[in-house]
Amino acid sequence: MTAAGLYLQAGDWDDLGRLALSHAPLLASQGRWQTLAGWLSNIPAEIMESVPWLVYWLGISQLPFSPASARTLMEKAYQGFLARGETIGMLLASSSAIDSIAHNWDDYRPLDTWIPRIEEMLAPARDNLPPDIAARVALSLATALAIRQPYRDDVAEAVEHSLKLTRASNDLNLQFQGLLLAQNYYGWMGDLYKSRGLANEASLFAHMPAVSPLFRLTSLWVDTAVILAADASFEKALQTLQEGQAIARDTGIHVLDHLFTAIMANAYLYKGEMESARCCIEKFQAMLDPARPHSHSLYHFEMTWYHLLQGEPHRAADHAASAVRIATEAGYLFPEITARIIEAHALLASGDAQKSRAALDYTERLMAPTGSITMRFHWLLIAAHHAFEQGDDGKGLDFVREAMTTGRKAGFGTVNMWWHPGVMSELCARALEAGIELEYTRAMIRNHRLSPPDSFASLDAWPWPLKLHTLGRFELQMDEKPVDFSGKRKLLEMLKALVALGGTAIRQAQLTSLLWPDADGDDAHNSFKMTLSRLRKLLPDEAIQFQDGALTLNRSMLWTDVWAFEPLCNEASAQWLKSSEAGNSAKESRQAIELTRKALSLYAGPFLPGDLDQPWTVSLRERLRTKFLRLTVIAGKYHEEKGKWNSAVNLYRQGLDVDPLQEEFYQRLMICHHQLGQRTEALAVYERCRAELSFQLKIQPSPRTEELYAIVRK
Repeated sequence: MTAAGLYLQAGDWDDLGRLALSHAPLLASQGRWQTLAGWLSNIPAEIMESVPWLVYWLGISQLPFSPASARTLMEKAYQGFLARGETIGMLLASSSAIDSIAHNWDDYRPLDTWIPRIEEMLAPARDNLPPDIAARVALSLATALAIRQPYRDDVAEAVEHSLKLTRASNDLNLQFQGLLLAQNYYGWMGDLYKSRGLANEASLFAHMPAVSPLFRLTSLWVDTAVILAADASFEKALQTLQEGQAIARDTGIHVLDHLFTAIMANAYLYKGEMESARCCIEKFQAMLDPARPHSHSLYHFEMTWYHLLQGEPHRAADHAASAVRIATEAGYLFPEITARIIEAHALLASGDAQKSRAALDYTERLMAPTGSITMRFHWLLIAAHHAFEQGDDGKGLDFVREAMTTGRKAGFGTVNMWWHPGVMSELCARALEAGIELEYTRAMIRNHRLSPPDSFASLDAWPWPLKLHTLGRFELQMDEKPVDFSGKRKLLEMLKALVALGGTAIRQAQLTSLLWPDADGDDAHNSFKMTLSRLRKLLPDEAIQFQDGALTLNRSMLWTDVWAFEPLCNEASAQWLKSSEAGNSAKESRQAIELTRKALSLYAGPFLPGDLDQPWTVSLRERLRTKFLRLTVIAGKYHEEKGKWNSAVNLYRQGLDVDPLQEEFYQRLMICHHQLGQRTEALAVYERCRAELSFQLKIQPSPRTEELYAIVRK
């Protein structure tokens, strides 16, 4: 029988207490908390309470399993040390009380009691403390400040001080804890580069036997949050979480189970795997403990996010209100800000823009003193979404610009507090359209495989998996690199024909008759199957869909200048009509001009200019050419009517650069130069018109052109 067993059997509590005190530091460092607790919990209460160190070590033994019990014991130990005037004991009890509060996910407001206690005791004793005790106390103080008072100017200094002292310690667990605190703090603050560097340093400790499994679990949880925020690597995040769950099963330490389950739900929400996310959230709900209310806030946060993605904004707003209320009562500032940001999102989605704006304003005031880049980034994106939804595009773009610049500089690979593909797709499209942080925005789109909103389906700047240029040239790009069609003439023809015929539900029989007009039925069918198979292998999966004997080009993967140009032309023409009906008001005209600019920039020449002899290209080519001509003339005449002759000149010249055989462009140019008193330039336009028509078409200028020429010559 061990000495402890003999003391227990004999009821020798004094010797058992002395044995426990002599072995407690080693047992705790080895993670043998249950052994320590088994010894101490048998000592009668009156003896325990007469020796504060016994109470302290019993509290330490409870910390991994029942932080709430540990906190009660640390308060008793502190009072005992206070009565005896033992400063070191008071400091260690205060430090461990802070740890118990931090680990319990309950009410963090009691930290406000412990912070001034430690600061008051440290002032005279700081330079005289043993190094490991100084490190432990500095670590706990920095933890409390980061949770409760992140707006203080000295928080970063406190974190760095604790990091310095813990790194110098011989206690591996203390070193590890110091790294974890700093990693988590800098993650909240938005310094992901520093956070990841600390994570790499901490990983050296993670598998050392001397390191407490509780701290290893904490490390894996923090690592997962950083992985999701910085890298958007969902598979890696899930792998890390599964490693943590295995450690919890092996060690019996389940105090962080709810956090692992919650962040696993986050990973599934990012991926859009809603059923898996729902299962995780339900599992998380089953773990909720009424004595740990902060966990309830996290649950309502998860439910808010879930219902937003499910298109159930009113249910989301209800959960968001609960998340904010509980987080505020719990007193952990950063999670409260996070809850308020997603509440603003949910309120806007549910149609209450006014309350959403009020929530954004309050949250901005709350987060500004903290200096957190992470909070600011997520707030800016929701603020931008709110502005665009309310029609304030100028303010929306300002918010998007700051958000994307902040995200690029900080290394944010995702939006890890409220990811919503529809909202982010809209914001990314707005950023690309305005030329904001193009590479960063495109990387965000690629990482999440976002599809553009319908209103931005023509956006050339979007990083489409496939881009097909057919106006003025033919070029297919895959992931922004040209595809070589050498030796693949029939594949090329099939792709061109699909575009020429509209790209949607093109019957096999129609394609076969166009591409193999001289082949009999079986030969044509076999040729079609072989060509389609080779073309689909050349392109990404699902780029060409074949169903019920019809082919469709996947518009969520493929951009073509034709599909972008024609809808823009139609929209611009409708806007010119609207502008005319409104008496050419400045606002309506500006919108028409901008739409025209976008449309005309896409028209680089006739459709498939290398296939002029193919009859199936003629109809679309002429339709697009007519739209280009009509839109250019409408916009040019508007400028003429406003006396903006130089603007009209530029427009017509751009038209001629694309299509030098459009005689009406020459006519309008001659009129503009004549109005500007530029006789020489007007005559030069006529000469160019005559030369082009004669050389290209073997015809003379029309009577109208000759009439204008006669006017100009006078």
